[in-house]
This record gives sequence, structure tokens and C-alpha cells, in this order.
Amino acid sequence: MLEKGESQRDISKKLGLSLCKITRGSKELGKRNSALKRGLKVLELTLNSTLWIWWAA
Repeated sequence: MLEKGESQRDISKKLGLSLCKITRGSKELGKRNSALKRGLKVLELTLNSTLWIWWAA
């Protein structure tokens, strides 16, 4: 959502989370060696692989 240019306030309302949590996540994703960013990448790759296996079956 942030990558698409949505404001943190709009994201907060859509997800029902505090603006503070959205800001904290945004700052963490902006860090060079962010553990959160790496974890989300692994999750994305896992989900893509799972969908591919399901589709190919």
C-alpha cells in the first residue's frame, strides 16, 4: 500500500490499525537491512511458490 503511494492515514483507516503502528512499520521497511522487509519477501516467495504448485496440479 505504501509502495503504491497511499497515505499512512488511509492505510490506518483501511486496516483498523493505529497510525503509530503504520508509521513504525514504514520506518522499519525503509531501513537498509530490515528484518521485516526480509521476512515479507520470504513470505511473498513462499506464497507465490504455493500458488504455482496448486495451479500446476
